[in-house]
Amino acid sequence: MLAFSVAKGITAFVMQLLAERGQLDIGRPVGEYWPEFVQNGKGAVTVEQVLTHTAGVPIVPDYRDWISLDRPEAYLDLARIRQGLEDAPLQWEPGTDFAYHSTTYGWILGEVVRRITGKTLGEYLQDEVAAPLGLDMWIGTPERVHERVATLIPDPAYDSDDFYEHLAPDLPGGQTAFLGRERRFGEAVLHAYNDPHMWRAEHPAGNGIMDARSLARLYALLANGGELDGLKLLSPETIDDWATIRVDRNDLYDGRDFRVALGYISTMSWYEIGRGPRTFGDPGMGGAIGYADLDAGLGFAFTPNRMVFSPGKTDPRVDALTEAIYGCL
Repeated sequence: MLAFSVAKGITAFVMQLLAERGQLDIGRPVGEYWPEFVQNGKGAVTVEQVLTHTAGVPIVPDYRDWISLDRPEAYLDLARIRQGLEDAPLQWEPGTDFAYHSTTYGWILGEVVRRITGKTLGEYLQDEVAAPLGLDMWIGTPERVHERVATLIPDPAYDSDDFYEHLAPDLPGGQTAFLGRERRFGEAVLHAYNDPHMWRAEHPAGNGIMDARSLARLYALLANGGELDGLKLLSPETIDDWATIRVDRNDLYDGRDFRVALGYISTMSWYEIGRGPRTFGDPGMGGAIGYADLDAGLGFAFTPNRMVFSPGKTDPRVDALTEAIYGCL
């Protein structure tokens, strides 16, 4: 199942693992790992600011000229994407404001991974996380898996004016330009996210493909001190640190309040993630979500193919499942 921004949590896990292993210092500038990134005033942007969506690079103003859901094959051109990010100007001084970096988050962090390890984020995920834990989970899904990928069925509400208002279409430079010049989002899902070109692409903020069992196992490892089935990847101290809220403020462009840890999101006024006070994860468009509850030792995942548009609230299906699970604890 392609689970949209659920991939942000998977990407955060990869960064967390690199930090645990001493290969990444999130307090250092992105430019120390990726020197070309510093153009147009971005020299002070740190890895932590990208993880917390405070980097000041939530958009690339000329998105529509080089990447669009009208052309899913464009998502395969990582070299062009890197160039676009290198050329992108800051929207604010790093660390001084917050806006959800819906697409740039993954590509910036993905290039940091490549510069450190020599592997793309998707390759590193397979070698160091998915294979050891026995997960069916990819960012950049190989063709041998394509016949198993479920077809997404978008809610008609994704083609409404309410959806475009939800995406803050007036964001400078056109945050939603990547959707295409004419398409509504429901049409874009049918056209692009059900296209094998998109499945093969590495879009670490938005196109992770996995099953619910695998996503729940990843969060179960986080919820159980960094160890699962005898394999230990993270320390409890690292997990506590990365689960600590770093940002608690309203989005600069759409006004919604966010509570953000290091790459993970916690419960907000408009979206509930689990029930415990130390619960964190990442939701995705259409209702998908994965989260960990550190106090309950619980890893949870829901990866539907029938997408539901639930602005301003948690998907009712997730609410019902969460209520049932916590009722059993």
